[in-house]
Amino acid sequence: MSIDPSEPPGGRGPRSKDWRSRLRHAFRHRPRAGRRTRLGLAGAGLLALGIVVGGIGTGLSGLGSETVLPLKPQAIASLTETWSPVAISGKVADVFGNKLLITDASGRALVDAGPARWSGAAAKPGETVTVQGRFDDGVLHGEMLVHQDGSVTRLGPPPPPLGRLRGEVARIAGF
Repeated sequence: MSIDPSEPPGGRGPRSKDWRSRLRHAFRHRPRAGRRTRLGLAGAGLLALGIVVGGIGTGLSGLGSETVLPLKPQAIASLTETWSPVAISGKVADVFGNKLLITDASGRALVDAGPARWSGAAAKPGETVTVQGRFDDGVLHGEMLVHQDGSVTRLGPPPPPLGRLRGEVARIAGF
């Protein structure tokens, strides 16, 4: 009897004639997932698909994009320590970087216009403006600045890139 070094003892190596039949048998008789498992996986897949489609739909619909509505200006002296939206109108007395000092007949208020990289030079001294924002801790955190000529400067961070993406998707989709 001769010994072939490529075959393991017992004659069941890769060169054995019945290795293909053993492989076919292994794949025919593999354990299958039960009905409950398959239904659970299908349900999880549908749930994930719903979350993705819902997220895309929400992004395209503009939900979460804020709109600033114009408010009637009130006297600076009547501002209270709340975080509710307010508007004031007056003359820019001085500019300190991104902060404006606004005065009217009743008093003066410090307006935070956000970092300069967000809105640039918001206003010049001596200019009459209307500022809308939220008053808190003695500072009006500006959201919108209306100049005397009617032009509007949005204060605060720029809109997210999703706004530009939403416009491109709408253009491509033909909305």
